[in-house]
Amino acid sequence: MYIVEDVLEDIWSWRLKYPECALIGGDFNSDLDKQNEVSSIIKGFLYTHQLIRCDLQFPNRQRHTYVNEALGHSSQIYYFVCDSINDITDFCVFEPNLNLSDHLPLAVHCNCEYKLASSASNAPQVSKVKQLRWDYADLLSYYNTTMLLLYPLHDELVEVEKNFTMLSDDDRQNFTDGLYSKVGKLVDVLKHSAELHIPTHYKKFYKFW
Repeated sequence: MYIVEDVLEDIWSWRLKYPECALIGGDFNSDLDKQNEVSSIIKGFLYTHQLIRCDLQFPNRQRHTYVNEALGHSSQIYYFVCDSINDITDFCVFEPNLNLSDHLPLAVHCNCEYKLASSASNAPQVSKVKQLRWDYADLLSYYNTTMLLLYPLHDELVEVEKNFTMLSDDDRQNFTDGLYSKVGKLVDVLKHSAELHIPTHYKKFYKFW
């Protein structure tokens, strides 16, 4: 079980670098409601560092996060834990209609405070162009994030299509102006997902790239 303890220690080392708040989420690869050696180590880690499971704060939202209907297997192995549970305002496990994985995505809604950076008006402005490193990307996480965030937009576009067919030719021209906001949302989702899961580098920063 040394590898489990090593991973947890590595996680906490990052927590110490950013002490304001800890929100940790992902595949714990163990059902924390069951008794076994791995779950005991993880629960001990959570207790020691005062990390609270978000799903326990919303018991009506608890459900299995791994569901394999073909094998008849299901369990809860994905979790979010936080050391400031009062800042977590919602928790949800999604069951999208289109899901090519037997793992269900989950999300939390939390309150965050942002500190504005000081002005850098005196710094020299250098034009830099970032490029996405798709060869180092976490493609599965990118897929899951975009799928999760694009579902609401998909519903909006379906509604737009229904309303568009019922409009007259004169009204359709004005109606298409609203599509620009949908395009903006699409671009924002793709940009946000890329920032989360795809590393970048500045163009020509490394000569061998």
